[in-house]
Amino acid sequence: MVEIIEGNNLNHFLFDCYPRTDRSVGHRAETQFDFLNRSAWRCAEIGRETLETWFANLPVEKKADLRGRFRADDGQHSGALLELVTHEILRVVTKGVQVEPDLDGKHPDFSVIYGDTRFIIECTVAQELDEKFGSLKKERVVWDAINSVDAGTFKLIVRFVSVGDKQPRASMIRRFLKGWLAFLFDDSGSESGQSGLHSMTNTWKWQDWELEFEAIPINPPANGGAIGITIVQPKFVNDSRISMALEGKSKKYSHPQAPYIIVVAEMNKPAEESVILDVLFGAERWLLDDFGFSLLPRAFDGFYGSSSKPRNQHVSAVLYKRSMENVWSICGYRTRYGENGSSFPVPDWYLVHNPAANLPLPKGVFTFAAEYIWQSKKLTRIEPARTLNDVLGLPNPWPGEDY
Repeated sequence: MVEIIEGNNLNHFLFDCYPRTDRSVGHRAETQFDFLNRSAWRCAEIGRETLETWFANLPVEKKADLRGRFRADDGQHSGALLELVTHEILRVVTKGVQVEPDLDGKHPDFSVIYGDTRFIIECTVAQELDEKFGSLKKERVVWDAINSVDAGTFKLIVRFVSVGDKQPRASMIRRFLKGWLAFLFDDSGSESGQSGLHSMTNTWKWQDWELEFEAIPINPPANGGAIGITIVQPKFVNDSRISMALEGKSKKYSHPQAPYIIVVAEMNKPAEESVILDVLFGAERWLLDDFGFSLLPRAFDGFYGSSSKPRNQHVSAVLYKRSMENVWSICGYRTRYGENGSSFPVPDWYLVHNPAANLPLPKGVFTFAAEYIWQSKKLTRIEPARTLNDVLGLPNPWPGEDY
């Protein structure tokens, strides 16, 4: 029996209520919510069930707004997901959690009590500007069109030279690729390009779009399936996005009456922990001289400033998440390997205290995060005591990879 949810009760659920049978992989042009909402994968079902439980813990009057953003485009989805995760973390590790309380006319995302200390929290996601975000959405549609073409015994290398304002039709790209690949692979089944009869590179242009393709002949797979498409599109974490996100939240509360934490997450590309340290304290610098490269002290021109010129002293700490793209990134961690073959998990969450904070945050609030404090004139790292899975009572791994 299918439960039908009608009327205002819709706001009590993040996801649609219907039987799911679609086990296909996600498409690049598909939003994170749309995939999670329609997927019949077991791990997707586990993720939905957990998020629904967390959503039920929110105050009723706050659900409609978060639900609307959670079900929107990826930018809004990531922000809503970060808030939902943060609320659940705070609910578990602190007490007296309030959502958007009225504090002298200000409405922070959360206000909580830890021990005898009340502090406030704001959440933000570091993401592309609207125009860049729109460009990425158009690129994803093109990627899906390319990936829908059977490349046969070729591996395609693709480079986006320029991205136009208008969205090209997928059929145009597919028709171009199929025609070109037909020349490269003749009717006898031999790769004509290997004998030099046809160019192994080609360029597709339409209006102000330009894509460069290179076909690399490889051995056909044993099962006769299509060779996948490789997209070469280097992306680098832009720490200016993190700086902009922090500066924006900093200005919202210039004189808080309680310790103030900013929770910031990368939307997509995970970054090394050094990125957030560079943003907060200034980048480390390398000096090249006759003896080679040597590492210089940090510039101390970041968000926290320096000991002689401190900045943003009203911000007590920054809680940084390397990526908050989808449900699989919430408890994600990396594995690092030592010289002797040993392996150990690397956390995805980092709590960095402001050494010049007007109202310091107590240490050890977020035990799942690697904690950075300024001690004896140096930055000291304290390893996390627990995993986020343990804190939230989730199995490890969660939600898993059972498709």
